[in-house]
Amino acid sequence: MLKRVLIVDDSPLNQKVIAYMVESLGLHYDVVPTGLEAVKAVGMQEYALVLMDLRTPDMDGFAATKCIRESGNDVPIISFSAYPLTDDVQRCLKAGMNEFLPKPLDKAAFEAACTRWASSAIPKNSA
Repeated sequence: MLKRVLIVDDSPLNQKVIAYMVESLGLHYDVVPTGLEAVKAVGMQEYALVLMDLRTPDMDGFAATKCIRESGNDVPIISFSAYPLTDDVQRCLKAGMNEFLPKPLDKAAFEAACTRWASSAIPKNSA
């Protein structure tokens, strides 16, 4: 079964941009707009990687990651934010996220992070 990437972002434009970047790596994806929906999705499907916006409705990325980790799931989680606060990177790591990328996402940095955390899911002829 092909592993997928979960994109968590409430902005339809960001969802499209990130989806395009994920597709360019040869990966398939699902999209949810909130942290709460991310927790539910990760509980129902095995993902190779979660791309988590920090500021989402219902439940932010910090709380969603804590819930995912408390459930025993160790899926790699890369967080991102357009407006990171000075302590957000440390908060991300403390919450259980594996890496932080600022928005707008730099294509090379994004591809490197995805390859680092989900290399087994990326087809050999991509990236």
